[in-house]
Amino acid sequence: MADSTPLFSPAERLSVRTDLMSRDRVIVILRHPVDTPHGMRLEQFGDPILVVCGCDGRQNQAGMFANSGNEDVQQTQGGLTEITPLEIIAREWPGDIWSTVWYDGDAYDTIGQPVERRHGTEKSRHWEVRAERKRRGVPKPVVPEEARVWGT
Repeated sequence: MADSTPLFSPAERLSVRTDLMSRDRVIVILRHPVDTPHGMRLEQFGDPILVVCGCDGRQNQAGMFANSGNEDVQQTQGGLTEITPLEIIAREWPGDIWSTVWYDGDAYDTIGQPVERRHGTEKSRHWEVRAERKRRGVPKPVVPEEARVWGT
């Protein structure tokens, strides 16, 4: 006969938030374009922002590849370029098309403008953000302790 002891106690079940928009944390770094004599570059402004959200893509979807000759990331040799997508859903989103997102040790650039999904119930309203990994092994940005946590 199987043991009928529950895997988690009622207190443990209540202490874990598992809804789609609160299981992950990202840090958003706001940037704005600055014109230079050599073109445009993106400069950070303000402090990094902690956002409670849900992230999918890297864990649940294999990386994709492109063999385009026009890629943002410089390659040391020819061949395929890895494109690792990340989809973020959050109740609130502070960033825009220029933002960088830090997640799980990697830096991602947003792809397109974040989209606010306002239709549906109050609980289902959210922002959708698509991002692409640009740099691996990036140190975690420091978020000020007194800073507001977005998405809570």
